[in-house]
Amino acid sequence: MNILNVAYYTIKRNIRDKRSLCLMLLFPIVLILILGTALDSQFKPQNVDKTVVYYINNDNGEMGKAFDQFINQDEIKEILDVKTADSKEEARGIVSGGGAAALIEIDEDFTASYALGEKANIHVYNNNNSGFRASVVRNIVDSFIDGANSGGAILSIGKMPDYKTFTTIEDTPLETDGKIPGAMDYYAVTMLVMILMYGAGYGTYGMAEDYLYDTGNRIKASPIKIHELFIGKILGIIFTIFCQSMIIILFTKFVYKANWGNNMAQIAYICLSFSVFSTAMGSAACILFKNERTADSVINILIPIFTFLAGGYVPINSSNNVFASIRVLSPNFLAQTAIFKTIYGREVLDIYTSTGILWAASLIMLLISLAAARRFKA
Repeated sequence: MNILNVAYYTIKRNIRDKRSLCLMLLFPIVLILILGTALDSQFKPQNVDKTVVYYINNDNGEMGKAFDQFINQDEIKEILDVKTADSKEEARGIVSGGGAAALIEIDEDFTASYALGEKANIHVYNNNNSGFRASVVRNIVDSFIDGANSGGAILSIGKMPDYKTFTTIEDTPLETDGKIPGAMDYYAVTMLVMILMYGAGYGTYGMAEDYLYDTGNRIKASPIKIHELFIGKILGIIFTIFCQSMIIILFTKFVYKANWGNNMAQIAYICLSFSVFSTAMGSAACILFKNERTADSVINILIPIFTFLAGGYVPINSSNNVFASIRVLSPNFLAQTAIFKTIYGREVLDIYTSTGILWAASLIMLLISLAAARRFKA
């Protein structure tokens, strides 16, 4: 009963703190609206326009003509916007200046070298900033070369075999709705996780009130046991933060139409796990630093860092192994990963791995906090 009474009055006091309550609810709701509206276009799949390339054919032989036919096929024209230039220098200058993705140049002895079985060159000069467009050009040129090599190999056996052609590629539009997050969907998750981290402030204040201030001195003289007070306070704070997260989810789901998937029970479980983590972090910081302001300062420095590493402000897609290893240390990343994979139907094992790490870290911090809190008992 002591534990339940402490939890009840902790919840009641947190609800009466109108300033903190409004901040925890209105701040993420406004941020989601601003970021989700301003960056909406950045999250929508865009149609890829044609890749501009310059083309110079110095070969008048059969292979040069074959490449002319190849690059002027309707299928290739849907991908490449082929332009000509008066000179190689002019074309390379345009490519270097960003006016085209690449320059394709065929050597004048291309047909002769191919006929002799020697190395025949098609040069591709690309702009370093062309990105995937340079890869598109190279893949198209490689497909011609592969076909030419196959034809040469067939001719080398002295005859052309009978063969049939089949259409093996089916052009089907890709429907992305509900499969990838839009801006409102993305920031509904990341801002929720960020504000749950700020819930650590409840843990910091709760521990400071009971163990560092005058209220704590009176409690020390009371018959209530330290572990009863500690558990009751922690449960009350966790319940407060968790309820706030559910309000934000329901608001963004029905007002902003954010996608939270069909498994709300699992979303709630992840939010509960993260509420426990943020409470444990705030409590541990206050008990260990023995100063509420210092604990708050440290937490307020860590939260933006954790949010940035998790891609909370701007999505970060990095292939850098070092960065990938660092971002796993962000609790925000673990929570976001679990939520996104729940919504968009990814690996269940990753979801429970992420939440398992959060629960393990929370347990360690709570045990450390309880052990340190016992030293405050008079």
